[in-house]
Amino acid sequence: MRKRIAILGATGSIGRQVLDVIGNNYEIALVSADKQGELLAREFSCAKNVTIVSNSNYNVPANDNNVHIFSTDCLSNPSTYTGIDVVVNGIGGIWGIEPSFAVLESNAKLITANKETFVACGYLFMDRANQLGKKVGVDILPIDSEHSAVWQCLVGENWNDLDKITLTASGGAFRDFTKEQIASLKAEDALKHPTWKMGKKVTIDCATLMNKGFEIIEAKHLFKTANVEVVVHRESIIHSMVTFKDGCSKLQFSAPDMRLPISYALTEPSRVKLDLSLNTPSLYSIQGLTFSAPDYDKFPCLKIASEVAKISEDYPSAIMCVSDEIAVELYLKNLISFYQISDIISLTLKEFQEGKIDKPSSVLSIYAKVREYILGIIGG
Repeated sequence: MRKRIAILGATGSIGRQVLDVIGNNYEIALVSADKQGELLAREFSCAKNVTIVSNSNYNVPANDNNVHIFSTDCLSNPSTYTGIDVVVNGIGGIWGIEPSFAVLESNAKLITANKETFVACGYLFMDRANQLGKKVGVDILPIDSEHSAVWQCLVGENWNDLDKITLTASGGAFRDFTKEQIASLKAEDALKHPTWKMGKKVTIDCATLMNKGFEIIEAKHLFKTANVEVVVHRESIIHSMVTFKDGCSKLQFSAPDMRLPISYALTEPSRVKLDLSLNTPSLYSIQGLTFSAPDYDKFPCLKIASEVAKISEDYPSAIMCVSDEIAVELYLKNLISFYQISDIISLTLKEFQEGKIDKPSSVLSIYAKVREYILGIIGG
């Protein structure tokens, strides 16, 4: 029997790649898009019994028998996922947090690319998962290439034997520039990622290496270890490595294509052959791979996140997460420079030191205050 699946953020980078590899084992039950509901309506007009959720208003095609909901608020309600077996959360940013919690409270399996759930609410989310008996690798499946790689390396292992996680980083669009050169580069330059094709926000985060900082915190929560390091690996062939307490290590390598970890999450514990044009690396083809330590002076966002990752509460990382989201938005609009992103995050962390994340909506509650503060810093 085919499983019923919901794809949140179906028109984004993750959502489109899910649709590429979904195969015949799934029946699409729900798709969502913030502003591109009309596109989904056209794509699924010939389908039956698909719920299409969007914040955009559009004319429903005359031959369309699907259910249309013109607000994404329902994605934060566990009842939305009644009768659905698997939910892929491909929503980027803090707006994907409440849907993650809603899926957790439902009977559906969560396949997630939303880092912000773990960065801003990691302790809250994992505490609730433990209360519900939901486990990583069973009910909560990561599809970031790095965390998928760690998960795959831990299959069949005693997770208590894990000593260290090594996350690899491509280095982003500015890896070959000097700090002086980077200071004058614009968002259009930062969006030219050398390896991966992703949404704008996460691509900028890759350029600042904040994305890797987020992944440190995500790995800490998913795999219950604070011993997470980052290595710059520009070829993006090795996606992560785990080291066990006896000194042995495992690593996972594959072509740098997000469809691989997505497919694994959809089909595990089995694997399927994908009808994709992939240059699968062999041992002979990976000669000459490079590894180096990250430059914290050139990429201060990674240093900030590494320090925040040491704090055993959600509030500081939530402030960092929200301030990064706002600062990246301003950089994309060419309203601030590259290094103002890290400056803004540092100032905001100093300004907002007292608070608590006691429910998923807490993050959205602090968003307005943090935004007002940041706009004040840059002069409105």
